[in-house]
Amino acid sequence: MHYVPVSQTERRISKLKHKNKQKTMFIIVGALLFCLIAMLVLIVLDVNNYVKINSIFQIWQPQTTVAMVQTQRDVISSKHKQIDEQLFHLKSIFQEKAYKEATNLKLPIIDKNEYQYFTLSNGLKVLVIQDQEAKIAQAALCVNAGSWSEPDEYPGLAHFLEHMLFQGSKSYPQEGYFQKLVAEGGGSTNAYTRGEETNYYMKINNERVVEALQVFAHFFIDPLLDSSMVEREVNAVNSEYEIAVSGDLWKISHLFQILSNKPIGRFTIGSLKTLKDPMKELVKFHSQFYSANIMSLVVKSNYPDMAKWIREQSDFSQIPNLNLKKRSKLHLPLKKTGLMVKYKTNGDKNQLIIAYQLDSPRTTKKSKTLPMIASLIKSKHKEGLLDYLVRQKMALNVDAGTFLEGNGDFTFFLIEIELIEGVDELKVAETVTGYFNNMLDQFFQEVDKNEINYTPYLEEIWQQYKQLQLSQYNYLDNNHYPTVQQIAHNLNYFDYTDAMSIEFLYEEFQPESIYNYLTEMLNPSNIVIFHGSPKFTNLKQSSELYRLEYEIMTLSREQIKKLSSAVTTKVVLFDWVKSKQLPLLLPKINTFIPKDFSIKSLCREQTSFIQAPLVFKSKEDCIQHEKEYETINHYPLMIKRTVETKAWWKLQRQFQVPQIFTGVMFNTPKSINSLKDKLLIQVFNTLVTDNLNQEIQEAIDAGYQFQFTPSIKGVSLELYGWSDNYQSFFEKVLQSISNLKYDSFSQVKQKLMIYYNNIYQDKLFRVAMSEYLNQVVQAQYYTAELFLEELNILDLESLQQFHSNYFSNFRVSSFVSGNILRSEVEDLLHSIRKVFHKSSSHTSEEPHVFNIRDLTNKNVVVPLIHKGGDSNDVNGVTINYYQIGHRNKKNFAIMNLIQQFFHNHAFQYLRTERQLGYVALMRFIPIGCIDGAAIIVQGTAQMPYVVNQHIEDFLKQFHNVLLSLADDQLDNIKNGAKSALQEKDKSLYDESAYIWGQIRGNNLQLEEKEIAIAMIDEIVQKDIIEFYEKYFIKQQNKLSLQIYGKGLSEQFNQVKDNLLEKESIIELKTLNEFKCAYTLNNL
Repeated sequence: MHYVPVSQTERRISKLKHKNKQKTMFIIVGALLFCLIAMLVLIVLDVNNYVKINSIFQIWQPQTTVAMVQTQRDVISSKHKQIDEQLFHLKSIFQEKAYKEATNLKLPIIDKNEYQYFTLSNGLKVLVIQDQEAKIAQAALCVNAGSWSEPDEYPGLAHFLEHMLFQGSKSYPQEGYFQKLVAEGGGSTNAYTRGEETNYYMKINNERVVEALQVFAHFFIDPLLDSSMVEREVNAVNSEYEIAVSGDLWKISHLFQILSNKPIGRFTIGSLKTLKDPMKELVKFHSQFYSANIMSLVVKSNYPDMAKWIREQSDFSQIPNLNLKKRSKLHLPLKKTGLMVKYKTNGDKNQLIIAYQLDSPRTTKKSKTLPMIASLIKSKHKEGLLDYLVRQKMALNVDAGTFLEGNGDFTFFLIEIELIEGVDELKVAETVTGYFNNMLDQFFQEVDKNEINYTPYLEEIWQQYKQLQLSQYNYLDNNHYPTVQQIAHNLNYFDYTDAMSIEFLYEEFQPESIYNYLTEMLNPSNIVIFHGSPKFTNLKQSSELYRLEYEIMTLSREQIKKLSSAVTTKVVLFDWVKSKQLPLLLPKINTFIPKDFSIKSLCREQTSFIQAPLVFKSKEDCIQHEKEYETINHYPLMIKRTVETKAWWKLQRQFQVPQIFTGVMFNTPKSINSLKDKLLIQVFNTLVTDNLNQEIQEAIDAGYQFQFTPSIKGVSLELYGWSDNYQSFFEKVLQSISNLKYDSFSQVKQKLMIYYNNIYQDKLFRVAMSEYLNQVVQAQYYTAELFLEELNILDLESLQQFHSNYFSNFRVSSFVSGNILRSEVEDLLHSIRKVFHKSSSHTSEEPHVFNIRDLTNKNVVVPLIHKGGDSNDVNGVTINYYQIGHRNKKNFAIMNLIQQFFHNHAFQYLRTERQLGYVALMRFIPIGCIDGAAIIVQGTAQMPYVVNQHIEDFLKQFHNVLLSLADDQLDNIKNGAKSALQEKDKSLYDESAYIWGQIRGNNLQLEEKEIAIAMIDEIVQKDIIEFYEKYFIKQQNKLSLQIYGKGLSEQFNQVKDNLLEKESIIELKTLNEFKCAYTLNNL
């Protein structure tokens, strides 16, 4: 194949379009005839009561539909594809309509919600989602105006306005009124600002949603924008800025801003320096851009007649309509391409990002061209790009996707590569370019010099992705369902009929866009290569604003020539002889493609859960009793209990998904407590994960998932996927564990070294919670530094010995839930015995002990200097941790009752009123088996030791709030807490993972939520005050963890010296320890 220069692209695309127009005419005529016939058929069927469709729009899918990627090439004939697409659109015409305004929404087949779309008189677009099962209501309002609309003199103004709108309105001027309302309703709020939009979010108990929405509406009608609140809220924005510039996460985004023209090149967060005297511009920006005709509102609740209330009684129609028109087209933002950009990072990661600047009209959104290319790039299958780069010792990982996508004018396509140190960046870029060349070669074929044609293979691979997404969308669980914020965003950019489905479905095959994008990526002048490393020194450029050290270099002619030569060179990623010279991207036959989506029934296995056979008058009678049985018996059933094996099973059909969850715990008789054992478990988990990513890539492509979790008892394995082919998937995973391959041992060690070296590079408050707090409170918590020392001396023989010993003597606890019968569960258990040649063992089991430091009647202060971040990091974090102790039912109920109320008041006092930092959280958290409470503040306004005292002041203030709590307030708080506990699990996976966590931890407190709900009704104000006073006022089993950024090292040394003089820092190793026993014999 020869490279088609970019200059010829338009001519070739024009030819392709002309040819496709002819094809389209035939398809349209055929479709019309088909629709006419189908109408008659459906009318006849409807008359005879054979067709009954309940939801607004259900995506049609026959049982034989190919649902996943990498199927056989001859499965989908062109005729079947044509019929599939016609039926897809036909269903929207004949669907029964719940609401006239939303007849064409494309919804998953398991979606039980009702939808109503309408536009208010002021132009505000509204989508109401009636969810009868929702206990908590949610709402989002998206304004199609953001940072790219603000004046050059006030960068960050749009983001600052987002903060200010939460401070009140002229109709509701009382300070903290909205926050108090939300707190009493057990809810929360959030918002984000992007280049072209600002998106506001709230959730609250359904009983108070109308009141909250009315206050919410006035954010956009008559915001207070009080000058007295400006100064303190600027501090919150500045704290957010300090968090962003102190870590590595935002560095690439900031480099794109440096390289781009305005408005994309504008600084968007805001800071004390950029937001001086912003009051006048703040009012102007709101009045100029906050127009109802560029807003969308989405409300999801079970409140009856919500749509009618919004239309007739709410104040949303009072939002001014300025009749703003769509902005003009944005030009490609980068000032220049063909660049190499080196920048210094804080962490140990050697990161290479290859970026391409592309046109991105919204007309290509339904084709999913770039997501498809990204999936092919980052696939971990054998002989893929990642496999080649790993085997050539060039990289450890590859990812791909779009950046700043969705504005309708441009996007950046990024390929992120975790580079091995010392590898030439250009050599990797050449490999990627050659890979694109392979795609072009297999997707398109030359007919003559003036015309290109796409190959059948391209259409088939696109159709396979289409079917993959269709199946996944049809059975979409609530974890992956579009949020109300995402839907509100979509309503501003796309037709309302696509608001739910636009991010998921492949709907329009556009070979010309695929060709155009690939040729743009093959143009070496269109590339920007970013290389980040902590070892770069003497870089020639810097940014004080972004705290960046970097250097921008134009690619030389020689470098451009090398990239150009890669365009005409096919990258051979595997042995062409052994593979019979198969084309590089040709998918193999995927044996994991599910074809059976049916839901299992106990009526087909009537002796599955009791010993005596069940007798029913009819199958319908059986099904009715089956549903009653499931309603009453919603806990898992223990189906096997021996010394070696304990197994639970639950046929779970509530979510109506043909999927299965399995948890398997390989319990070792000996506790895994030593540093070496813990490291070996981690190395084993990583190695087997890498092996599985190659060996069962087809299953992963088909939607199956696996995860390993280490614990003191051994290895926990979680598997999730389609019920069809699940047995085969399960066995392949077990076989990979049993027959472990050690080829990538050195790469795994290198991955873990990078992981441990970067463990302190996350946001400071997250590192403080996940690392520093555990290091202090847990008696046997090993630091990253200790793991690195052990990793350096770990050899392959130790791992092999560990693997051999571990899987020759283990016991199994398991839980299987979902679309699976008891006999099938027993087949899975048999597979474990078969794969591991498992026989009975009578080795006694030691108690597994988890040690937590006892803080009873202690007031411990621990100051630390942060090990991550850059040398200029002036962030500080204070965590005040209050140890409660072993859980009991009453305490658990009280914690659930006051959690959100407590947090909202902490946020209001510590962040909004005192402006101590952007992060202000209160959480009840378990560490091991011990409950506790943590109040976390991250900011730059005060030193951590000062924040400690502010937290104590807040606790006294909140004590007064609890003492003055009125009965109706307590009732509201109770209703909010109960609603949160009554919220159903979002998915089969969520429910199953929760139950598995209880079984794995040997707790089996499966009814703890129901008990808490019952106890909440019995709790009175006195109970809350006694609990609060015991743990937060009188006893205070307290640890104050005070962490200083590296830019505060001088202050840290002064504070540490002062503390040592004034109060004794207790040596934690001398404290008593709780012993939390996890012994399986306790069952």
